[in-house]
Amino acid sequence: FRIRIGIHAGPVVVGKIGDDLRMDYTAVGDTTNLAARLQQAAPAGAVLISDTTAQLVRGYFETEDAGDLQLKGKSVPVRVHLVVRERSMHGRIEATAAEGLTPLVGRDSDLAALVAAHRAASEGQGRVVFLVGEAGMGKSRLLYEFHERLEGTSHAWVEGRCASFARDTAFYVVADCMRRRLGIDDRDDDQQAIAKIEASREMLGADLDWTVPYVRHLLSLPSGDAALEKMDAATRRSETARALLARFRRLCELRTLVLVVEDLHWIDAESEEFLQYLVESIPADRALIVLTYRPGYEHPFGDRSYHARLGLQPLTAAAMESMTRSVLDTEDIPPELRTAIARKAEGNPFFIEEVAKSLVEEGVLERSSAGLRMASDAGAFTIPDSIHDVLAARLDRLDDESKRAIQTASIIGREFALRLLSRISDLSETVSDVVTELRSLELIYEKRDHPELAYMFKHALTHEVAYQSVLMQRRKVLHAAVGTAIEDLYQDRISEHYEALAHHFTLAESWPKALEYLELAADKSFKAYANQAAVVLLRRALEVCDRLGTAVTAEQRGRLEYHLGDALNYLNDFRAAGEHYLKAAEVESDPERKSLTLCLAAHAFHWGHDYDRDETTVEAALGVAREHGSTAGQACGEMLQGFFAATQRGDMAAYTRGVDRALERAGDHVFVASFARSMRAQIAEWIGDFDESIRLNDAIMPIFQEIGRPDLLIQTAWFKAKSLTCLGRYAEAVVMLEECIDLCERVGARAFQARLLNTLGWCYGEMGAYEQAMKLNRRALEMAGRMVELDLVAGASELYANAGVNLANDLIARGEPAAAGDVLGPIREELAVDEDPWQRWRYSLHVDDAVARISLARGEPEDALRLVDAELSRARTSTVRKVEARALELRGRTLLAMERHDEAVETLTNGLEVGRTLRYPPAIWRCLYDLAELARRRGSRADADRHTAEADTLIESLAVPLADTVLAESLRRLGSRLAADPHA
Repeated sequence: FRIRIGIHAGPVVVGKIGDDLRMDYTAVGDTTNLAARLQQAAPAGAVLISDTTAQLVRGYFETEDAGDLQLKGKSVPVRVHLVVRERSMHGRIEATAAEGLTPLVGRDSDLAALVAAHRAASEGQGRVVFLVGEAGMGKSRLLYEFHERLEGTSHAWVEGRCASFARDTAFYVVADCMRRRLGIDDRDDDQQAIAKIEASREMLGADLDWTVPYVRHLLSLPSGDAALEKMDAATRRSETARALLARFRRLCELRTLVLVVEDLHWIDAESEEFLQYLVESIPADRALIVLTYRPGYEHPFGDRSYHARLGLQPLTAAAMESMTRSVLDTEDIPPELRTAIARKAEGNPFFIEEVAKSLVEEGVLERSSAGLRMASDAGAFTIPDSIHDVLAARLDRLDDESKRAIQTASIIGREFALRLLSRISDLSETVSDVVTELRSLELIYEKRDHPELAYMFKHALTHEVAYQSVLMQRRKVLHAAVGTAIEDLYQDRISEHYEALAHHFTLAESWPKALEYLELAADKSFKAYANQAAVVLLRRALEVCDRLGTAVTAEQRGRLEYHLGDALNYLNDFRAAGEHYLKAAEVESDPERKSLTLCLAAHAFHWGHDYDRDETTVEAALGVAREHGSTAGQACGEMLQGFFAATQRGDMAAYTRGVDRALERAGDHVFVASFARSMRAQIAEWIGDFDESIRLNDAIMPIFQEIGRPDLLIQTAWFKAKSLTCLGRYAEAVVMLEECIDLCERVGARAFQARLLNTLGWCYGEMGAYEQAMKLNRRALEMAGRMVELDLVAGASELYANAGVNLANDLIARGEPAAAGDVLGPIREELAVDEDPWQRWRYSLHVDDAVARISLARGEPEDALRLVDAELSRARTSTVRKVEARALELRGRTLLAMERHDEAVETLTNGLEVGRTLRYPPAIWRCLYDLAELARRRGSRADADRHTAEADTLIESLAVPLADTVLAESLRRLGSRLAADPHA
């Protein structure tokens, strides 16, 4: 049989039909009615389409005008076309031409604000301007005018633009800025690109020669620096940021830097992080940073005195009229047109401009010797209700070649190199006229002519509408052509384009190629610690694997699952990481690797507080290891069982046994042996053997750097920093913690970042720097709350409680016990109902200790003694000797407040002995100051002076190494306060 088809394109209403047992959807409206009438009118075996549809498919199908048909339900005849056959499109394009712009109206104050910001920046008062507005409000146009205003001034203009397709491309816009600044063209081979980078040496000065290898590496060029190539990814990323900052600052010294980054709502996470770093660094520089974005994007740059926000508001009625006159080049606008544009445009400048041009092109407006007038048949004219409609209508009216050109360009992206467009398009020899026409219509404009001719869609919406107008199958063909062209044109620097190639081949549904480049792009992001981008790319790669089915090997699928588990683990999305490690283990053929992958899954589930799955998974790992005789697998599994016992029950004996067995069995397996030693270092820190913890951590940190395990590197650095703090080596601890927090930010380890911020706050609190401590503890508290909201760590009780306890202790030390109680109230309520055992035995000790301190500060020593006695008993049971020393000091001070002097002496003497054994300074100096007060009360001035002098000497010995004089003085003041009143 032969079928007949009718097609009409237009808006439809989509609605639900059926009942609760049957859910279907249908499209209704005039569009579907007309399509049905066309089907009825079509000859057998033919496709009959409306004029609107013919405009959409023009250039892709040959059609034959079938004249006008009188269709049922239509008051006027409908022009129809028969589809003859599909066309193919290939060719080249070359063009250059000038373009003009509609005069800017209604933005005088915004332009003045930018000029004023530049003036302040030129005087060494750095400025950041956030330019915010909906699509079409004129952000880019305002920047164009601002740039024109700067002509003749001494400034360095650096610009970059984020792209919707590059949200997952690490450092996309940062690299874009550098390429534009250095004039590097996609046609440049490595040597040409390197030569352009080298040419910047003379201008920037020889003292910045060290930055050149980092710039080369950022742009996926050989760095030429062996030391850089040997760096771990996190260090290289940090040093690259430092190098870029140095180059930007040198530009500020030479002239005023104007850095413009557009469309931040599409920014990649890594570029956003660098911009945060840059924005924080410029308040005293000759720099103006202008960042544009659409409403809805929440920037992470904070609120500073040197920040300004320019929200582009809709144009006033007068400004709209002025703009309409400019667009139409007339002073006489028909009242009905003015009213209609004002009502429909709602002050959007782009909408005003595009509607006015569309009305002229449609013939609704006509020019005569008397001026502009409405055409005789314009009584029923309607202005489209969205900019998309306007742009679609404009694109539909383009001739075949112009439409094909702009649609092809839209596949490449909003900005496109002419060379790439020429390679994939199939235009006639009149290509110059085609591009001239597009530019005269102001749909595109020339972005740059050096080092490579490139064009850009005038607005993002123009690009989006052009892209949507390409038929789905044609999009696939063009995306494949773009990918192939990039492979051919940029083969010498292909790594720069992995993300773009993955994007195009995925949309082309060229699945083998898509999988190849998705994995390459993910690996590139993974090595740069751009883990968020890696997660997106790896998930897409696995989706492609599903499409390819049996064409994908189990090894490749397992590799992708494993790397996705790693990336999610580094981002502290532990349960999701565990799921993907499990999937990797399912297809792993090597028994030992299978066992160890199951161990990683169990470890992730445990950190994600999924206690059923962590146990069953570690048992499965041990089962595989025992069956196949893998000592490494058995070592890792038994070690994890000990770790689980410690975190859930405080069973340090089981933890120690598991780690000791692992160290015996690990042999020469680098990962398992290092992992076991890191856990041994944690045990040492917990039980108070701080020197041993530092020794072990120093030995294994370089190994974790070398094998690329940032998660374990962060943990070992954290254990070391805590041990340094406990020994009073505060300066070293602060440096270690700040470096570790920076690593967490780069890796994306949010839960560990919260822990480290809290630990740094605790370290400052130990030195009496309570203001700094409280800021850090509050940040940790906020992050812990977000962990709960994001459900990344189940409950996050430990994160929240530890940060709250430290904040409460700072408030107690400042004489604010009521405020401390307010902080601890919700934590105690959570403890009463939350049954999650994760570290509960440990952090509940800290909560009880803080509550005891509040009770003592309130004059309730009996309650304090009850709480501290319970704390002391549990600390001894769990062999946490630092907490034991702390509790003994608090117990002695409580007994002193109760005038039970003999018991106080005994308790404080014990506390002093434990503190000296551990070499834990706060316990030592507090016990000494307490004993001095007790001696004074007993009338023994000599003993009081002796204890005070010993405590003062200890504090001075710890203050002297602190290069930060403010911290040193905070520590000394703490000693003075305690000497005067041990209860301070």
